[in-house]
Amino acid sequence: MSDMRIQVGSSTAYDIATKRLHLIKSPSNMGADIKDNNFYIKNYPEKDGDDVYINTTPKLKSFDYEITFAYYDGENSDSTTPKTINQANAYITEFYNSLLGQQITIYNDYKKQKIVGYVKSYKSGEFYRNSKDIVIFSVIFYVPKPSLCNFLASS
Repeated sequence: MSDMRIQVGSSTAYDIATKRLHLIKSPSNMGADIKDNNFYIKNYPEKDGDDVYINTTPKLKSFDYEITFAYYDGENSDSTTPKTINQANAYITEFYNSLLGQQITIYNDYKKQKIVGYVKSYKSGEFYRNSKDIVIFSVIFYVPKPSLCNFLASS
């Protein structure tokens, strides 16, 4: 099992390794920021400091969650398995397109987090092709409702 699983819509979550992907980098969010409008600050000229009212059940800000993936494939030592060089474009495009317009649940098993959001954008990285294809790229997810996330998920 790799360090990340992805669930697209209501389908079953799958290990990213089944898409020939590996987790390179992900945010270390341990929670979401609270919205600015949870604070009401009143400043009186005759008083030191501020009078502050803070919502007792603060609401959370939406945020971006950027994951850097590596696609790795190429010549196989097993002669019965065909070479897969020059297929990086197809695999990455298929993976990215499968995420578009769907609610995505990311299970970051390495950091024990569950993040729920939508694909916002693709960011190209590095592309290496010799006897193997190695492509590093990022997908940025928009998380509109942090309350759906679990930063303490164990499974």
